[in-house]
Amino acid sequence: MPTIRCSVRAEPSHVATYPGSVNDVLPETGVLVLTGAGVSTDSGIPDYRGPGSVPRSPMTYQELIATPEAHQRYWARAHVGWSKMGTAEPNATHHALAAMQREGRLDGLITQNIDGLHGAAGHQDV
Repeated sequence: MPTIRCSVRAEPSHVATYPGSVNDVLPETGVLVLTGAGVSTDSGIPDYRGPGSVPRSPMTYQELIATPEAHQRYWARAHVGWSKMGTAEPNATHHALAAMQREGRLDGLITQNIDGLHGAAGHQDV
């Protein structure tokens, strides 16, 4: 099965542009899309490794349960992240994927994101 890599945010210089519609190059069925943090950057949610991303220091479970201060740090950080996600709106990619599903051209969507924007755009069974 062919893999088509694309981004609505930027067109890499090493990829030839296609003047038609994405529907012209995709098969009628059997399309599965996998998305990650980059799909929501146009909605104002930063990704983890892109330009300008903030340094991350993930907390292990052992660190979380070790002290009350660790609990406070974890939940404070979670609050900041959730409040940003709560105001984000689906972008063109979220809406396009939901439209492809409604048209029967998309058999599945798997995402690593927890922002809820695919569902907010109308995508079912995320």
